[in-house]
Amino acid sequence: MQQVRGDILVTCKSFLRIFTVNKSVDHADTFELDTKRLMLTTVRPSEDNASKMQTENGGAKSQQKESNNNASRPGQGSRTSALIPPDIDSVAPSQEFVTIGRDSAVKLRTQDTGPLAEKPLTIPSVFFSTVQRVPDNPAVAVKRGGVWKTWTYREYWDIVIKTAKSFIKLGLEPYHGVGIIGFNSPEWFFSDLGAIFAGGFAVGIYTTNSPEACEYVASNCEANIIVVENNVQLKKILQVWDKLPHLKAVVQYTGEVAEKNDRVYNWEDFIKLSADVPDQALQERLAQQAPNKACTLIYTSGTTGNPKGVMLSHDNLTWTARRCSSMFGLMSGEEVVVSYLPLSHVAAQMIDMHITMRVGATVYFAQPDALKVCGDIDRIYKEIGKESLASLGQLSVVLQIAGLGQLSVLTWTSSTVGKHMNWEFGKEISLSYLPLSHIAAQLLDLIIPMTWGGMTYFAMPDAMKGSLLTTLQEVRPTGFLGVPRVWEKFQEGIKEKARQRGGMARRMGAWARKVGLEASIAQMNKQSTPFGYSLAKMLVFNRLRKTFGLDRCKTCVSGAAPITKETLEFFYSLDIQLQEVYGMSESSGPQTVGRQGDFRMCSVGKEFPGAQTKFADVDEEGNGEICMNGRHVFMGYLGDEEKTKEAFDNKFWLRSGDLGKRDKDGFLFITGRKKELIITAGGENIAPVPIEDNVKECLPCISNCMLIGDKRKFLSMLITLKVEVNPDTGDPMDDLMQSAIDWCKEQGSQSTKVSQILDNKDSVVLKAIQTGIDKANEKAVSRAAKIQKWSLLPRDFSIPGGELGPTLKLRRPIVNKMYIKTIDAFYED
Repeated sequence: MQQVRGDILVTCKSFLRIFTVNKSVDHADTFELDTKRLMLTTVRPSEDNASKMQTENGGAKSQQKESNNNASRPGQGSRTSALIPPDIDSVAPSQEFVTIGRDSAVKLRTQDTGPLAEKPLTIPSVFFSTVQRVPDNPAVAVKRGGVWKTWTYREYWDIVIKTAKSFIKLGLEPYHGVGIIGFNSPEWFFSDLGAIFAGGFAVGIYTTNSPEACEYVASNCEANIIVVENNVQLKKILQVWDKLPHLKAVVQYTGEVAEKNDRVYNWEDFIKLSADVPDQALQERLAQQAPNKACTLIYTSGTTGNPKGVMLSHDNLTWTARRCSSMFGLMSGEEVVVSYLPLSHVAAQMIDMHITMRVGATVYFAQPDALKVCGDIDRIYKEIGKESLASLGQLSVVLQIAGLGQLSVLTWTSSTVGKHMNWEFGKEISLSYLPLSHIAAQLLDLIIPMTWGGMTYFAMPDAMKGSLLTTLQEVRPTGFLGVPRVWEKFQEGIKEKARQRGGMARRMGAWARKVGLEASIAQMNKQSTPFGYSLAKMLVFNRLRKTFGLDRCKTCVSGAAPITKETLEFFYSLDIQLQEVYGMSESSGPQTVGRQGDFRMCSVGKEFPGAQTKFADVDEEGNGEICMNGRHVFMGYLGDEEKTKEAFDNKFWLRSGDLGKRDKDGFLFITGRKKELIITAGGENIAPVPIEDNVKECLPCISNCMLIGDKRKFLSMLITLKVEVNPDTGDPMDDLMQSAIDWCKEQGSQSTKVSQILDNKDSVVLKAIQTGIDKANEKAVSRAAKIQKWSLLPRDFSIPGGELGPTLKLRRPIVNKMYIKTIDAFYED
């Protein structure tokens, strides 16, 4: 038997694997997993490293309690879980790769050898296995009343079982939805997994949805139960309840329930319902499940029309979680995840829930204002000045997921992504803050941690408004996913601090950035690092990582939108090689990924093993529509045969709608979006994103810009400036950000508000913008690709305004409609 750190040997009838834990021990712990009865036999008691992790992360270990409903609990020696059917991982018969039926199975896209030959698994099976391996490891944590409350994997299992039974008690029917609307929290996870265990669908709903949008999702999935965070979300459901004939109950998980209604429950009363439900009722629901059946619905935000319900199977998520974990070096028992992205997106669920479950990681939940990331930067710098250099860690890899706004089958993918992230069992820590209704958040916050026994910390609900940086500092996750705006905020904060430094400090920073960029490019080209790199790392780079709580982070993922070249180069210069990951909801998240030591700037990397790519309708420059195949490809859109047919070609390859090409080394570059492609009146095809990125690079004062020109005589552009954001509402304000004010001063203007520039027709600023447009036009590939006219808008784009989706993706059709008069004025003779 091979000895590794920790030495946990898991023996199954079909495979033998060695997992590592945090401590070195003198003996091996052998577990025998009987695949027929899922019996766990402990030959020697495992080492418990949970207490150390909880001490390091400020968590207080929760008291272990006996299950009120006497469900068999894993991790207690020679016990058999009667709850888990012996054939739960058996594949249901099917000859069809695609379906629109809620209770249908699909044919898995397997092969005889390689990654596609891995055994399909269900979510309950993966969760059960993880809990058996690390029952006392911390699993999820959230700060309430100023104190971190932590659940171990054993307690995590118990509460999920109770949640599932309570759903059954309230009347959840098989293959019906459980809607979940609220900021990331342990109760979000419990409800998600409880819905799956009870045979329903976990359905995330964005907190920004209107009552009418909530009604559509709940109606489409035939939701029997909706779980809401607070009275704000409850009111939305109450407004449309009479239009939802399938809805039987609502559960509120925080605050006092203001509505006096027999069918509205607080969380405590809801959990008590489980005591009346026998194990047999839950067993019957579990017996109906199969790896190739749906367990989660992801509703794509879309830009026009109603969202589509992306059906994801158990197999999609668990396979991806395993691949993710190994790809990025995640370690058993040591990883920490901070949850702040919306859990209504499957990527947040995959990261915060499923990957952490797989690796036995710990999940911490961020504060609600997490995305006001630079609010405490002065305090952080003061604290960092007191730290010894020896205590500063290293950020080994940062990933970026591009195009997650259209991301959206479950056991297969979580395994695959987990493996490629090199996650190790029981050692990963993540922070959950992005919307769990998004594919990226589901993947990284829920599925991968669950698959690898990781721990997820939940950010506070104000994470997007200011507390994210503080939570990162406190939790110090081993994995982190941030939308591009988070990286831009980091960038702006660093630049602002640099401007306040003295001459010597500024010169040192400039020298370090020059060395850092050279070192990153050298690493990309597999060359030796330049002279001075080690010194720059010690004096600047390590301190900076510590500043943002990323000193032990080896997996930082940015998603929801493409990242600009300027931002990439900035972080390259700080010795942080942002690696882009590309995928979509319909591919369960990832399709390609850049790897440390094997990447290209502005490329989304290469396919992970098991994923296949081909190009359709290739032009003379090699650009074509990216098509995908593999076990991560979704089942179909719930009840929508027309849209499902449109999503696949005649060989059942998934059509992404994205345009791209490969270079000679096999790296994939995204060149545009097929539906966003501008075809001018002269017949010229123009991809807007590269031009928009070029303008932003030439004009650092710009927040958002959108290229116009489809069926028009020439190109024009709508432009917004960087402004402050109302911390309570998220609405853009009139006041310019300090970086934009400084830019105006550099041009010779004293304007500090957008209204001053527009009302006074500030010629200095307007002329400087035109100069930037002219500079961007110098890079145009043709005259037709040059911007002829532009307009500065009085208000920045935002989620509350409707111009941006929940993941900050530009909603072009809506912006077109909102500013149609301005656009038409460009083309008046």
